[in-house]
Amino acid sequence: MASYPLALRSERVALMQMFIDLNQAIHDSIFHPDETPEGEMDPNLSLVAAAVLLGHAAGQPLTSTEIADCIRMPRPSVIRGLRKLIEHGIVIRSEGKYYLEPERAANVPMLERFTKILTASFSVLGPYLASKMDAAPK
Repeated sequence: MASYPLALRSERVALMQMFIDLNQAIHDSIFHPDETPEGEMDPNLSLVAAAVLLGHAAGQPLTSTEIADCIRMPRPSVIRGLRKLIEHGIVIRSEGKYYLEPERAANVPMLERFTKILTASFSVLGPYLASKMDAAPK
């Protein structure tokens, strides 16, 4: 098969590598890599966890319906994910809204790993984004 040139190749590589690495890091912060249920990573579970964190961090915890809307996932799938996260002590439910478990809310699991992923990605993406900001009309 022929190879076709790809616009913004290094930036796309950095973005997709960051996406994959962050997804894996989020999943690994939920389950130890050796304890992944059924031996397979569930990217939907990472999305549900990320939405819970987003609502909690924004000071507006979300309901299961709001999480489903946020990540464009069927509500029954979100509820299954939330149950799994609650079962593993990652998330708590209070008055119909979902929060990070207090210990996890007070600490950032795997902070060094997340910092390393973002630093590597933004060393490539940062200059590109800065050039776009410089070129934007003021």
